[in-house]
Amino acid sequence: MSVVRWPAALLFAVTAAVAAPIPKELKANKGAYFPTAVGTRWEYVREGTDAVDHTREVAAEDADTDGTRTVEFRWTSVGGQYTKSSVYRVNTSSVRRTGWTRTQPFEVPCLMWDAAAKAGATWTAGIVGPKEKTQFTATRGAAEMVTTPAGKFEAVPVAIQAGADAKNTNTYWYAAGVGMVKWKSGSRTVVLSKFTPAKETKK
Repeated sequence: MSVVRWPAALLFAVTAAVAAPIPKELKANKGAYFPTAVGTRWEYVREGTDAVDHTREVAAEDADTDGTRTVEFRWTSVGGQYTKSSVYRVNTSSVRRTGWTRTQPFEVPCLMWDAAAKAGATWTAGIVGPKEKTQFTATRGAAEMVTTPAGKFEAVPVAIQAGADAKNTNTYWYAAGVGMVKWKSGSRTVVLSKFTPAKETKK
């Protein structure tokens, strides 16, 4: 069975980044799992190289009365061959991927992050894709140090597996205030090379 290669979530945890400085506006919002301000941007390279793999950016954000935010992320491959998007529902207790776009919702939103889960915990994640029927499960690992071109981070790994085949697993490492600092899918691993908060993107 081939490795499932679906666009990675921009997932983020609540552990502290230790080497790369966290912007003041992110420190002030301790309950946030990841930056949601429109214009926030990430650049990733293939691990062990300086070759840019893709970039990601917050394209849209809406806040509900209960504090939950609907956030759309867009990521573009190196050279701009294609651009994809993902939509998430984010609050202080969870992060759910709800669709590729707002008009393409998943049958069952995928629970990418559960704030109540401890290291070693596994939960039913849901179904990824409007036509996908495979059940996904997620497992949170223990925090570990991750070295990237953007700095060293204490990050929490979350492995999301499609069905019963462990080969169909994507693992994401998240650091507080910055977000996804590493992503492994099969033999492909990318790491963060540059993080630009929203206010720094304004001219």
